[in-house]
Amino acid sequence: MHIEKDIKVAVNRSNWMDSPVLAEAVWFVMGAVSYLTISALGHLLEAQGWPKLYEYAVPAFLSGTCFALLSLLLRKKRFEHRVRLETAQNALTKTEQRFKDVAESGSDWIWEMDPDLRFTFVSGRIKEILGIEPAFMIGKKRTTQAAMTESPDIWKRHQDDLKNQRPFRDFRYWITRDDGSLQYISISGKPIFDELGGFAGYRGIGTNVTQLMEHEIALKESEARFRDFAEAASDWFWESGPDHRFTFISKRIEEKIGDKAESLIGKSRLEMADKDLEKTGQEKWKKHLEDLDAHREFRDFIYIYTDHNGKKIFVKISGKPFYSPDRKFLGYRGVGSDITELVNHQKEIEQSQKRFKDFAEVASDWFWEMDADLRFTFMSPHAQSLTGANPEYVIGKRREEVISPEDRAVNPEEWADHLQRLENGEPFKDFEYRFTVENGKIVYIRISGKPIYDEDGAFAGYRGVGSNITEEYKTRAALRKAKEEAEVASKTKSDFLATMSHELRTPLNAIIGYSDAMRNEIFGPFGNDKYIDYPVHIYESGTHLLELINDVLDVSKIEAGRLELHDEVFSVHEIVSSVFRLVRDRARNDDVRLVNALPPDLPHLRADLLRVKQMLLNLLSNAVKFTDKGGEVTLSANIDGSGDLVLTITDTGIGMDAAGIEKALSQFGQVDSELSRKYQGTGLGLPLTVGLIKLHGGFFDIKSTPNRGTTAELHFPSRRAVFKFAS
Repeated sequence: MHIEKDIKVAVNRSNWMDSPVLAEAVWFVMGAVSYLTISALGHLLEAQGWPKLYEYAVPAFLSGTCFALLSLLLRKKRFEHRVRLETAQNALTKTEQRFKDVAESGSDWIWEMDPDLRFTFVSGRIKEILGIEPAFMIGKKRTTQAAMTESPDIWKRHQDDLKNQRPFRDFRYWITRDDGSLQYISISGKPIFDELGGFAGYRGIGTNVTQLMEHEIALKESEARFRDFAEAASDWFWESGPDHRFTFISKRIEEKIGDKAESLIGKSRLEMADKDLEKTGQEKWKKHLEDLDAHREFRDFIYIYTDHNGKKIFVKISGKPFYSPDRKFLGYRGVGSDITELVNHQKEIEQSQKRFKDFAEVASDWFWEMDADLRFTFMSPHAQSLTGANPEYVIGKRREEVISPEDRAVNPEEWADHLQRLENGEPFKDFEYRFTVENGKIVYIRISGKPIYDEDGAFAGYRGVGSNITEEYKTRAALRKAKEEAEVASKTKSDFLATMSHELRTPLNAIIGYSDAMRNEIFGPFGNDKYIDYPVHIYESGTHLLELINDVLDVSKIEAGRLELHDEVFSVHEIVSSVFRLVRDRARNDDVRLVNALPPDLPHLRADLLRVKQMLLNLLSNAVKFTDKGGEVTLSANIDGSGDLVLTITDTGIGMDAAGIEKALSQFGQVDSELSRKYQGTGLGLPLTVGLIKLHGGFFDIKSTPNRGTTAELHFPSRRAVFKFAS
């Protein structure tokens, strides 16, 4: 460790004489110098004539004295060196033990890096905190821990701090343990340098901040849930400070009163409602202000707010005081709603309040929430009163775990699609399913949901609403059943008519063929008058029945959507003349006057010639048939304001009332039994005409008055009028 290295360096940098090796070397050198000095001194004395007695005595005395002094001096230095070394070693041992005790007993762990930013030391505490062996970290960089941060920029800034040898504090990242759990870590570090000022690495501490981060994440999720509910609610939320001035108002208020929420911040409710205070009296405000000053909870306080346009808005608010942990009053939090409609209808207030209460008790909506594993984390208590299911029962479960296999088997394809949408994190709307409550009661539920994401954009679950649609489901089922029954009945009738028409056509054609042979006397003349009339009657009856079958077939084709039009351009004048020739004899026999009132400049018509002739023949035949002797039937035409070509048949006949018109337009319908006996007909003429004009893109209109006559109109769309062929 660097601490031990520093202490040893300090010891080695003491007086050079403290080293035993150096002391012995110095002793040897000084002895040699002393010997040489004394030898030189002896030779000098001998040269001066000193007796040889001094050749050994004097040098020996001087050398012994020097050696004794040097030995004492060196031994003293060596003793002092040993004392200082032992003291330093004892201090080093105590320091290392103290450092080890602190590292092992602290709630954090200590770490150290070399200049290459590789771990050289990690205290054993990290194993207890994170489950990581210290040895596993030695020699590795922090990046090898597969660490993650909130964003790449945060990690990049940390790497930049390390690269530039800057100290750092509270760098946070997370790692994934072997059991899959996330551990959030906070580290702080300081660069270290050697005695020459060179970068030697980092020392620092690490802290497990998982619990703190989980609390912060839970707080963010709670705030997000509040914002979602605030935006979806029909009311707005507000908050005021100790001086009762607004510090927060949700955006929902802007839709209700028209003013920006920001413009109300800093104002008191009394300032917002000054005009209300003048006009509605003092008592209610006095009571409200007393509640505020006494920090009492209040509900349903109503006042008038005048917006910037002078519009009066009736506002109802409720509030509850909130306090700091030491019970210091901080202000109010509450909700507000626009009740202008209710107040403007004072006579209905009691009924409206009862209705609101009833709706609140039987409301079909509740809130729910899921986590990223699609397990319920929240279900509003109102769900129990609506479905009978306890919200606590669903918490922690997936939707398919809550719904029984029998309920899912009712609509398995829809369930498969819904569960796939959930797995894909897709929004969904109005998913309906059956749910059997614990007591065996079956309810039908409709849910809608929206995926939610965390601050990193990762899928975090769902939030949504649910509704009890049991009654609606039953009503729809009844309507669906009635519709199916009607369709079956209609199809049965159409199938029957189509089948019977084919069955009848073959013998009728034979009757017509035989009667024609008899009428033309192919086998010779008949001698008996009785046989002469039979062929005529058979022929006329067969022809009439064939027309009936053709009408039935046309109606069936129209219903089945198999009747095709063959358009061509033709003169309306020519087709009207043709139809007049067909009904002229009938009109003459009934003494009914036919009037052709077509304008000379009428455009040509692009349509199915046969079907137009069929429609005109039906309408003219009906008009003649239901017009008494001396009456009149008129056919006219015009271009209306929208450019449609309108053919109008007007008669002075018996007419009909509204009920008669409705019945006449139904298939096989006759106005009444008396008319059915008096006037022959199948009842298919008008329905067939309606179907044919619709195929042409137009519509049929009829007006009638009993005993005054009927007006029928065929409206052909403007695109079918061809003016370039007009005469």
